[in-house]
Amino acid sequence: MTQQVLSFLKRNRALCLIVLSFLTLFLAGALFIELAEDVLKGEGFYIDQVFEEIFVLSDSQGLYTFYRWITELGSFWFLLLASLITVGVLRKFYHQRFLITMFIMTMIGTSSLTLLLKQFFGRERPNVIEALDGVGYSFPSGHATGAMAFYGFLIFLVAISHQTRLLKVILTSIFALIILNIMMSRVFLHVHYFTDIIAGATLSFVWLGISIISISWLWQRKK
Repeated sequence: MTQQVLSFLKRNRALCLIVLSFLTLFLAGALFIELAEDVLKGEGFYIDQVFEEIFVLSDSQGLYTFYRWITELGSFWFLLLASLITVGVLRKFYHQRFLITMFIMTMIGTSSLTLLLKQFFGRERPNVIEALDGVGYSFPSGHATGAMAFYGFLIFLVAISHQTRLLKVILTSIFALIILNIMMSRVFLHVHYFTDIIAGATLSFVWLGISIISISWLWQRKK
């Protein structure tokens, strides 16, 4: 039985990957919707209190300095500059317009959705700290959506590149750690709730996935 299952998965690798991708996007979307519904009802989250207590207990000058720098990697101005550089690199080395279109669609779409949803939910921040970009509404986290969209797209570029498997693993791990630490920095610096960053990450993940699937499908049809 096990051999038959493995044989089926090997023969239908592409189909299994598509099904797994859509299932992952569905679960991420469902989690965001669940959080969004509770925020609209004005309900509190026990998980927010747990992480707030964890970071208060682990508070230190060293961690504060680390996260103070890390959080800038997800700031609007840094991601804007990095996005412009990415577009330039894609134009020079990849010579494929669909990748540039996909990237722009991902970044602009994510940013627009985040701004609209922040206004819609109107959730107040735990603390307003302008020096840490902790202004405006809290849900979903803009740093989380921006980090997931930008560094997630870089992971996608690594995946489709012709680099060695080892280098792909190293680069993917680095970008994944950057995403994780940017999100954690917002909670540690007390400008976001934990549920803000989870909502931001899932929202951006879904949009990134839809962008990649849509543009890839259109590109295949064009070819």
